[in-house]
Amino acid sequence: MVDIPGLPATRSLAYASVVVADELIFVAGQAGTDESGHVVSPDFEAQTRQTFENIGVALAAAGSDLSRIITMTVFITDWRYGPEFISVRGEVLGDNLAASATIGIGQLALPEMLVEVQCTAAKKGAESTWG
Repeated sequence: MVDIPGLPATRSLAYASVVVADELIFVAGQAGTDESGHVVSPDFEAQTRQTFENIGVALAAAGSDLSRIITMTVFITDWRYGPEFISVRGEVLGDNLAASATIGIGQLALPEMLVEVQCTAAKKGAESTWG
């Protein structure tokens, strides 16, 4: 799935927003941007919430939702944001814990981006074990 309504278009950047392979859904890195690709706020929490909203849109387009995330890779531009990210992630995902890695990075695609998340999820109905 290349260009998904509600997400920034990716075709011109030569990558897909989502790839579905059997029962797995691979979501390209999502950030705190609106559909036009503009960062929604300079605030880390607002960007993180928009990031998860974008992931939800991507997963819905592929037949899944946030509760089916298996693994995620988190990129943050400043380690001070770590506890804030954990708080928002816990609020959004609840008890649906995903295997996760967090990587500190100097800069993302746009200088004002503070967080980006790439993830893999299971399609609804696919058998998985969390916990």
